[in-house]
Amino acid sequence: MTAEIFFEIRGLRQSGHPPNDETVEVLRTRASRRALRRWRDRLQEPRGARQRVVNAILPSFRAWLQRKTRVTYRLTQHTLEECPAWQTERQILVQNIGPDLSPETVVAAMARSGEAWDSVVAFCDRVMLAKEDAERHPRHRES
Repeated sequence: MTAEIFFEIRGLRQSGHPPNDETVEVLRTRASRRALRRWRDRLQEPRGARQRVVNAILPSFRAWLQRKTRVTYRLTQHTLEECPAWQTERQILVQNIGPDLSPETVVAAMARSGEAWDSVVAFCDRVMLAKEDAERHPRHRES
């Protein structure tokens, strides 16, 4: 329970109107909506480099929140559009979600479809595992 809800319930009790379960649920729903509005407002503030990701999520904000899937560290670290080292992995992703790999389009596809979400996660996992493996086992270094 958040402090906001706690104080609302306490106020109701102190005024002689102890809330029932339904009232508590209404208070939680309202608090959740207010929190999401505040979060969205904060996301709309300019923040430099990460603004591109924020701008990709905002149009699909509600659908993104409704996905019941975890966002992993690897999912946040992917290289979708540019790096030629991941061309094979990228081709698999394009087959599953389409040729436009701009952040806005990818986020919208992920928010819309569990299959798209899984495809992006699989891409990110493959790429990040390969990067982590390369860091642990450098092939050879020039002096």
